[in-house]
Amino acid sequence: MRFALPVFFVAIAALLVAQDDGKAKIEWKASWKAAQEVAKKEKRLVAVYFSGSRCPWCRRFEHGTLSDGEVAGIMNETFVPCRPSGEEARGMAKKYHVRGVPHTLFLTAAGEEVMRIRGYVDVPLFKLMAARAEKAGAALTAVAEAPEDASKRVALGEAMRVARQYERAEKEFKKAAELDADNEKGAKARALFDLAELYALFMPAKDAEVKERAEKVLETLKELEKLDPKFLGLEAEVSLMRLMAGLMAKMEEKDPKERAGELRKELGAYLEKYPKTRYGALLKLHLAQANYTLGDQDKAIEWLERIVKEHPGTEEAYISK
Repeated sequence: MRFALPVFFVAIAALLVAQDDGKAKIEWKASWKAAQEVAKKEKRLVAVYFSGSRCPWCRRFEHGTLSDGEVAGIMNETFVPCRPSGEEARGMAKKYHVRGVPHTLFLTAAGEEVMRIRGYVDVPLFKLMAARAEKAGAALTAVAEAPEDASKRVALGEAMRVARQYERAEKEFKKAAELDADNEKGAKARALFDLAELYALFMPAKDAEVKERAEKVLETLKELEKLDPKFLGLEAEVSLMRLMAGLMAKMEEKDPKERAGELRKELGAYLEKYPKTRYGALLKLHLAQANYTLGDQDKAIEWLERIVKEHPGTEEAYISK
């Protein structure tokens, strides 16, 4: 992904992405209000696009990715495309903390953020991320229709985690565990597992918060253990969560290179023991970053090349490229 120019350059005029050059066209709504009305009626998310008049990456995004036939079809058929201009664009950019362009927000008709794409992305990655937004939107609708259904709450939390809406994911997992307090539907166990996973592997934490985050991982696993003492079928995953909690607990005591060295050692050993782990692409990306921090660029590149080869079609593969 490329991060482009400051939002100071958000375009004054709303222009169609594709001109009369034979390329696919996205049917943009020129205002949030117009898009909102359609979204409410058709129960779709709004895809709000911000660009800049002096932004070369915006032009590349528009004449490449957004002019692709499949992308245009997804935007027109799955979402309500919106390209606000002038004061409305600036107001929305401020409200949703859009700090760079190009920038795409996926919002509910009520204005709740579901996902965002920062900067330029190519066609395959845009399609992957748009599918995630669509899934999250469908999960939101399902919960709105059955708010007391714990399983649907878990599904929403998982969709929000993939969409990187981590606080919303945490909220949904906790609510699911509360709704299925006796684990009659199995939703509580699933929610607790997802919650521990969120804390251990995905939810960012500042240095001052990592020790507390490590404690949350272990506390959540203890709750899960009461329901599933042997973690049937989840031994490898739980082992990784405990490993990450241990690394986080010691993070404050080490400088960046010491952290990178320990991370490289522990994650490398884990991948040797569990080579088919579901977290393979993510862990290899961490290993690439750790090696780069330690000054071993050749090894970092080797890990990135492995991700591209071994995990095609994943977000980590696109990042690695």
